[in-house]
Amino acid sequence: MELAPHNTGQHYRDRGLFLSGAGDRTDLAGENGGEKFIFRALMGVLVFTQLAFGGVHAWAYCLMELLVFTLSGVAVLLWLARGVNWPGDTKAFDIRLLNPALLWLGLFLLITGLQILPMPFWLVELISPRAFDLKIAAAKATGADPPGWMQLSLIPFETRLALIRILSYFCMFALMAWLTRHRAQMLQAIGVLAGMGVFQVIYGAAQAYSHTHRIWWYAVSKHSSLINGTYINFNHLAGFLAMVCPLCVGMVFAYWPGRPGLPKIRPFKPDVIKKWLVTGINRNLRICFAGLAALLGFGLISTGSRGGIVAFAAGSLFMISMFMARPRFRGFGQVAFILLLVILACSCFIGIKPALEKFQKTGLHSSRLDYTLSAASMIRDYPVSGTGMGTFGEAYHSYPVAHHAGGMALIHLHNDWMELGVETGLIGLGAAAIGFVTLIFQYIRAWMGRGNHFSIGLGGGAIAGMLAIGLHSFGEFALRMPANALTLVTVAAVGWNALCQDKSF
Repeated sequence: MELAPHNTGQHYRDRGLFLSGAGDRTDLAGENGGEKFIFRALMGVLVFTQLAFGGVHAWAYCLMELLVFTLSGVAVLLWLARGVNWPGDTKAFDIRLLNPALLWLGLFLLITGLQILPMPFWLVELISPRAFDLKIAAAKATGADPPGWMQLSLIPFETRLALIRILSYFCMFALMAWLTRHRAQMLQAIGVLAGMGVFQVIYGAAQAYSHTHRIWWYAVSKHSSLINGTYINFNHLAGFLAMVCPLCVGMVFAYWPGRPGLPKIRPFKPDVIKKWLVTGINRNLRICFAGLAALLGFGLISTGSRGGIVAFAAGSLFMISMFMARPRFRGFGQVAFILLLVILACSCFIGIKPALEKFQKTGLHSSRLDYTLSAASMIRDYPVSGTGMGTFGEAYHSYPVAHHAGGMALIHLHNDWMELGVETGLIGLGAAAIGFVTLIFQYIRAWMGRGNHFSIGLGGGAIAGMLAIGLHSFGEFALRMPANALTLVTVAAVGWNALCQDKSF
């Protein structure tokens, strides 16, 4: 049995969230003006990329990168100005550089950087014979002399752009991990993500039911009966909702009544249900997050994205199984399962027909499988270094099934993991996949050792959201959208602080 701190009020105040009896209020503990500015600016970046078509256009992601790098520079200046301790910090910030997951992800970043590093021609021929042959053929076709120095990437300019974008994601993760050390900041970050999810669902529903064929000023002409919000592709909105919806479900349990060490919860008993709804200083947050989870779940089903729906269901069921694996928290698993049933019931009542029609279609699924299989030959040609990050669209033209049936060029493969293997080779794919899986396993191991409701709820939701987008990436390229990538690193950073950072939560 875990014992609650002797001074409960001081405990919650130290954690950065103090709720008084007169009314709920949040205080940012240890946060100074510089941290507030950076944090709010980063929240603005999250909102901007969502509204700017998911950040898919060059003007949108360039502005996003500029803002993130600028804020990173401001954070470094704050750190240098205040010495070795993090600015205004009473709770130490610690992401160890020797963390196995970060080492693997750092290796992936290094591999991407090596793709644009000039190398002697003989070294390029040794590492990637296919890339060497293409560069020699291109030089002969233009009448130029064969270059003495080459780069592994087929199109170094595209790889540089992709590398800058990936670096901005790493900076975003570091900043969010630093700035969400306290519960109040975590709640604000999750609130922004959930708020954008609500906006996307409402805006998308207005488009679908009014048969509006525009996103802001951008004209679209397909999938008018499905919700896509400000994303051009409804599958990408599904990826965003599949990350945020489990997070809202987890937040319901983060504010479950009772102190750490509460005996086994039995939510089906009438007195416990009454206590959950009526008593407790956090009842408004519980009810709010439960409603948000239901609304976002309905929106996800209304996108009609088969991969998104299946990935969300798998992530949510995994979170439920985690709860059920710990006897003390089996009640959480039961309530989470009821929430899933409520989401399904609401969708059936309001309209689930478009999603069911998508599941009945098999032609699109088979064509995506054809594209994925045809890309396997690209990995055989570029097994070590790949074609270069960001070069898939150009490199795929010389391979089978190079175009959609409608004549539109295939810019991205409907499989993020396979496309990553094409662009960075088997080593890059292995580094990214092992890093991602290692990070999730670290979160699960830390989750199994936590006993308070906040870490259990928020951590479980973060794990489910990360798992959902990882599975969704096997059938889509949702993480190629900067808005989704920023959401993923934000969820990962919040999960890191809830599970791995401070054991006293």
